[in-house]
Amino acid sequence: MSIYIQITSGRGPEECQRAVILLTHFLIDRAMVAGQRATIIDHVAGKRVGCAHSVVLELNGEGCAQFARKWCGSVQWIQKSPYRPNHGRKNWFVGVAEISLPKGDYLWNPGDVEFETMRSSGPGGQHVNKTESAVRARHLPTGTTVVVRSERSQLQNKRAALVRLSTMVIASEKERTTNAQQASWCQHNELKRGNPIAVFVGENFHLKERQAHAAMGSSGALRSQGIVRKTSGSR
Repeated sequence: MSIYIQITSGRGPEECQRAVILLTHFLIDRAMVAGQRATIIDHVAGKRVGCAHSVVLELNGEGCAQFARKWCGSVQWIQKSPYRPNHGRKNWFVGVAEISLPKGDYLWNPGDVEFETMRSSGPGGQHVNKTESAVRARHLPTGTTVVVRSERSQLQNKRAALVRLSTMVIASEKERTTNAQQASWCQHNELKRGNPIAVFVGENFHLKERQAHAAMGSSGALRSQGIVRKTSGSR
């Protein structure tokens, strides 16, 4: 089972966006040490190469849920600004949180629909009452159900049921995806500074301290925007 974590700079400046990338590399390497795999599956690039507003990592492997929990919270980077030499601030914060990833556009499959015929009722005369022209259609993956009896023939009602059911299911999936994306963006905006779960120092992003046991934990591949460094035998 995959676990997804988002590393975000919130509304922080470019220094925080740089810390997002540095922490991404760190967590990818720690995951590899622990026998797990961390893969970059999404990012919101910053204006500078090597910066990002946020990165989403997919974690796989035994213990990945525990690994994710150990790193959820705010992370502090102590370093003079690499972009503003005369800037006095040296403390930069990023946030890490587990998120639910939206699946994207739903792919409608008519084969997932179960039909049941029934005796129709209501207007339509004796023909309607004597034949099982009404149709109940159920979308098995979601449990969504519709009943159509507006047409005179069973075939016409099946076609109408498919149209109505597909519209309902796709609309529901799009709403769920939108809600998940909004939740992810809220996490992006709700970065809490202070009381960090880990503190890093210097240009090399050295881990100074952890409030809990250090997580043991592949340098990934997202070459665009300078996000992923080229690895060699040593760091």
